[in-house]
Amino acid sequence: MPGVNSITLFLSVTIVVLAYASGIGAGAMDSRIMTASDSISGHDIRSFRKLHVVKDTVLSTQQSDDYAPICVFDSLLYFVSNRNGSIRRTEGLDTIRSHDIWYCTVFTDAHNVRDKPINLASINTHVDEGTLTMADDGRAMHFTLCNWKGGFGSCDIYRIELTEAGTNVVTNLGPTVNTSFWDAQPSVSPDGSSLFFTSNRPTGNADRENNFDIWYAEWDFEQVFMVVGRTNHP
Repeated sequence: MPGVNSITLFLSVTIVVLAYASGIGAGAMDSRIMTASDSISGHDIRSFRKLHVVKDTVLSTQQSDDYAPICVFDSLLYFVSNRNGSIRRTEGLDTIRSHDIWYCTVFTDAHNVRDKPINLASINTHVDEGTLTMADDGRAMHFTLCNWKGGFGSCDIYRIELTEAGTNVVTNLGPTVNTSFWDAQPSVSPDGSSLFFTSNRPTGNADRENNFDIWYAEWDFEQVFMVVGRTNHP
């Protein structure tokens, strides 16, 4: 008779295979971290689901930079671009397109249809907007804005409330979050309670001056400001 360990292994593998085949275990399998050593009957688990990387020729253009896409509510796509239609500004003798926030509706059907991208004119300015983020409830957007009047540094993080009637006033997150250095690339947690971002502010470590680090901010509901800390301590 086979050993207890062999029977246990056989039953475990059988349950996983049956669960996956029935769709019951698909979510659980998607949520775990796969490694090269994970296998079922000698087959790499990753072979059950393959990703196909394809350039999006509908949204990407040949004459512009298109980057930092995020999906909201499964059908709304925001991204940053300096494509035709972006707000123009003059630098010396040149007129250039600024980096603006754009959005479009995405239909994830067999035809992979996208609406024509629209410039988010209620937020964009003649200077550069950048990476943006939204919590799961979609009530507020945090985004990067560089070289704007009244800012604290070369790039700051701003917040704007989104309502059914449109957008409200854009607000700088203030000197607790923003500094005279480069503060950008925000990413908010799903519940909106924490904000992660990149900054090259001083850390007190001479070996890391001018380096970029990941920082985080959390709402202090009693004092109504955000407390900042660095995530990657030496």
